[in-house]
Amino acid sequence: MKQKHVLNCQLPTWYNGFKNCSIRSKIIPLQAEFIDYLNQDGVVLPGNENEEGIQCDSDSESEDWTAADDCNTATATAPDFTELTKKIEDAIKDLGGEAFPKLNWSAPRDAAWISYNGTLKCTTASDVYLLLNSSDRVSHDINHPFRKCEDGEDNTLMESSGFVLVLRKWQEISSSTEFRCFVKKGHIIAISQRDTASHYPYIAQNYDEIHSRIKEFFQKKICGKFPDNSYVFDIYLKSSQVIKLVDFNPFGNITDPLLFTWDELSKVEPDEQAESVETMFRFVTSNTGVQPSPFLSSRIPRESLNLVSSDDINKMVDFLKTTELIGESQATNNE
Repeated sequence: MKQKHVLNCQLPTWYNGFKNCSIRSKIIPLQAEFIDYLNQDGVVLPGNENEEGIQCDSDSESEDWTAADDCNTATATAPDFTELTKKIEDAIKDLGGEAFPKLNWSAPRDAAWISYNGTLKCTTASDVYLLLNSSDRVSHDINHPFRKCEDGEDNTLMESSGFVLVLRKWQEISSSTEFRCFVKKGHIIAISQRDTASHYPYIAQNYDEIHSRIKEFFQKKICGKFPDNSYVFDIYLKSSQVIKLVDFNPFGNITDPLLFTWDELSKVEPDEQAESVETMFRFVTSNTGVQPSPFLSSRIPRESLNLVSSDDINKMVDFLKTTELIGESQATNNE
C-alpha cells in the first residue's frame, strides 16, 4: 500500500465519479486554523465559551494548593469560525436538515456516544464540531493519514490537496444491510458483514441474493472506474432494488479486514484475465460468533484503558493500594 492509494480513497477524489450511486454529499474546504483547533486538547465548541472551564477554589481542602495554581485562565475562550459555521448550516439545510460528517477519509464513528442522540446525525454546526473534536479517527486523518504506507509517512502531501469537511445526507441504515467488499486485481475476492458485533439472521436467510446483488453492483458501477485495481469499498442495501456506495478504503492493513485477516487476503491471487473469480462471503452465524465493538473503548477513560492494558504490574498494585486507602479514609470519616 502506497501513499497514492490512500489519496485515491479520500472522498473528494472519488466522489464526482460515483455520485450517481453514492450518498449525496457536500464538500467544504477547511482552513489551517480549523485543523489546529481540532488538534487541541479538550472540547471547546466554536462560538461559545466553556463556562465551566477549570474550577478554582481558594478554600480548597488540599494542603498542596498554592497561589501558583493559575486561576486566571479558568474560562476557555472558544474560537470563532463564523464563516465555516454558516457554510455548515447551509449545507445541512440543503441536505434536508440532517447530515453526518466526516473528513477526507473517516467519519467520527468512535465519538457517536457523545452526541445527544448517540448517532452521527447532525442538525447544527455545533453537532458537527462536537463529533469532530471528540474523535480519534478524525485525529488520525489529520496527523497520520499515511501510516503503514510502504513509501513512508510524508504528511506534507496533504498541504497541496488540503483537508475538507464532508457532510453527507443522513440515512437511516440498518446495520444488517452494510457490507465491506475486498477487491484485488480487479476482482471481488471477499465480502464481509460490516457490523461484526451483531448477529443478523437476515443475512443467512438471504445469503445468495445478497451475494449476487453485490457482485452485480460491482460489475455495473465500480469495476474499472476506480483508479486502483486493488481496493476496498463499503456499501449498504438501501432497498430490494438499490445499493448505495458508502466509501472506498485502501487494500492494506490500515483498513479493518473485519471477519477476515490481511494475511489470508494477501495470499489470494486472482487471475486478472478471468471474467470472474470465487468470492468468499463471511457473516456472523450466531450470537456466539460476534466480535467486540471496535468503538467500545472510546467510552472508557484513557487512564483506565492504559491501566488494564499495561504490562507493568506495579500500576495495578498502586491502583489497588489507592483503592484500599480511599476505602479506609471513607470508613474513618463515617466513624
